Amino acid sequence: MNDTAGQNVVVPSEPQARGVGTQVLPNSACREATCVLKIVSDHSGEELEADWAWADVLCLPTLSENFGRVVAEALERGKRVITTDGAPAWRTYFEQHPDAGIYLKGYRDGSEEKRIRMLAEALKAFVE
Repeated sequence: MNDTAGQNVVVPSEPQARGVGTQVLPNSACREATCVLKIVSDHSGEELEADWAWADVLCLPTLSENFGRVVAEALERGKRVITTDGAPAWRTYFEQHPDAGIYLKGYRDGSEEKRIRMLAEALKAFVE
């Protein structure tokens, strides 16, 4: 999907967005995909804009997200997105715009091991 290795991936840290737990991602999924992962918390202004400038990809590994406004913010800034069926409002968009990102179906119902594997494969798709 992308010929640039070493993508910068930003992950929101709010509890509902954690999905499998943000502590798991840097040690497994991201390491396998050779990307740099940054877990961010709520902030605004220059700090937020610096994170968006740094990021190549937004990863929202959520189990339950009503809309996922951060997905819209990422797309507005031209960032690719990895999200899950925990954000069902985005399913149709990513089916119609596959170059915008990856929508992981079956994520919510999977085991933690399956979720980590799905995230690792999605991250690899962006760096290979």
